[in-house]
Amino acid sequence: MKLFVKNVAEFLILPLVVLYAIEVMLPSTSFTFRVWEAIGSKSGFLLGPFYPNIDINYIEVGDLVPHSEFAIEKEVFWKTDKLGYRNDSFIATPDILLIGDSNTAGGSLSQEETLTHHLKQATGLAVYNLAPADMNTYISFKNEGVFTTPRLIIYSCIERAIPDLPPIDERVRRKYLDIRLNPLFQFLTVQFDKLYKGNSLEYLKARTLGLGRQAIQSPNGEDMFFIQGAGAVLDTEGDLLNQASARINSYKIYCNSIGCEFVFMAIPNKETIFWELAGLERQPTFVDRLNQKLNSEGTKTIDAVRVFDTLLKQGIVPYHYDDSHWNIYAVKAVAKEIAEM
Repeated sequence: MKLFVKNVAEFLILPLVVLYAIEVMLPSTSFTFRVWEAIGSKSGFLLGPFYPNIDINYIEVGDLVPHSEFAIEKEVFWKTDKLGYRNDSFIATPDILLIGDSNTAGGSLSQEETLTHHLKQATGLAVYNLAPADMNTYISFKNEGVFTTPRLIIYSCIERAIPDLPPIDERVRRKYLDIRLNPLFQFLTVQFDKLYKGNSLEYLKARTLGLGRQAIQSPNGEDMFFIQGAGAVLDTEGDLLNQASARINSYKIYCNSIGCEFVFMAIPNKETIFWELAGLERQPTFVDRLNQKLNSEGTKTIDAVRVFDTLLKQGIVPYHYDDSHWNIYAVKAVAKEIAEM
């Protein structure tokens, strides 16, 4: 009986040892096509969205067609701070705080290509990248004294996610801050998170079963890919515009209440800019109409649609062909627009 139990134990433990060796001992990028998946935190125990205090160089491809002939290799550098956000270093007293999604964080971009970097260069101010995050993420950190009130908060959101912007919760807090900033806790949590994610198993499953994001290839240009295609068009006739503007205005009201300026930037869907390549009959107008409404109600906006359309007229493509995110040309143009503003 003892021998049987021993054999069963060995049978169960050996795969765990092998999995530990594969997930923890090998580099985080061994089974991923982007740094995002390699260092993204999934367990929820860390403070930020990525593993803290990381320096990584990697050759990655876009998020739409990674294992195909259309994938375009890009050499990128990633660095995260002690909170697990993509900054060269932590800044407790930023002049400008960027809150947003994967575009703001710099998905598909190298560190020196991010909006944070170019805004620093354009303004000479201290800029902190709190992304991906929402307004409540900032409030939770502010309530714990992690950040002082910045001079300006720029809140950006990809067009398709605007209807899902969350309501303000001024009471939200970040729990167990001291423990979660402890280097030993962070080290152990990262090791656990790697096992929890199981990137090697996800890689095998995806490659074996052919799983992954189903990108939409342009009917008018085979090298261009999209996430949604015609499904990217948001309704401008119903209550969606009013609901979105009310939610964004509530962010402005909160920022003004703490002595901070607020600017909103809707990042247009790739389909909005390349509407002809996406097979649409006309350019979607949701972002334009939202900006007009917000401006009329006293909320400042960055008109990224106009900025990107201007780039296209100059023969400059503002998005990656094989990725859903903006590229370095779009970032530079937006940074210039913000600095002039």
